[in-house]
Amino acid sequence: MTLEKEFLKINVFCKVLFLTLFTYSLLVTSLSQYYFNKIDLLEELSLKKTDYLASLYNSKSKNKYLISKYNQIIDINNVLSYLTNNNVPYSTMDISYTIVEESTKENIDPYLILSLILTESSFNHKSISRKGAIGLMQILPNTAYYISNLNDDIEISHKKELFDPITNIKIGINYFAYLIKKYNGNVKYAIIAYNLGPSNLNYRLRKKKRIPKFYYNRVIRNYQLISTIKNNA
Repeated sequence: MTLEKEFLKINVFCKVLFLTLFTYSLLVTSLSQYYFNKIDLLEELSLKKTDYLASLYNSKSKNKYLISKYNQIIDINNVLSYLTNNNVPYSTMDISYTIVEESTKENIDPYLILSLILTESSFNHKSISRKGAIGLMQILPNTAYYISNLNDDIEISHKKELFDPITNIKIGINYFAYLIKKYNGNVKYAIIAYNLGPSNLNYRLRKKKRIPKFYYNRVIRNYQLISTIKNNA
């Protein structure tokens, strides 16, 4: 009986030991899996945090850009309202939005465009020059057709469309951008060519003749006037 009891004790001990080792093994495996999962989760959260911070930064940058754009529209609308006394048959807010939108696309100072409009037509959208230039930015029909052919988002089939303020400004800004590129970023030459014509300016540059600056000086004076009105508004 004694041997039998000893054998039973040893058998029970072995079973307990086996269960203990088995439980320990399961515990180690579970803990390992937990920590591996936790590491994976932390890495995933870290990546998500990085993506989130990047998107947040981009969102802030975008918001700053939109706020700046909105402020320009409001400023230009205030200047337009001051200079025209709201006595125009078109929406100054639509005009302001178009100036800022199109100028931004072409990386042009929108206040310079406003100065060109003031110099060209004093905001009279029905204005026609002796040479047949039409509207707010005094666009010649042939120039309008040429710019329309260069730009997919501008369509004009008749010169009467140039009396529309929005169409006129879109074409005028694109034409001015074309001149800036033509003169390798020389805004002064682009302003002079806008009035004198690129062919005449090229001839004077080629022959080293005197370049008239009367128009350019008027645009700059109007730019300074607009800056003063904007700052005091």
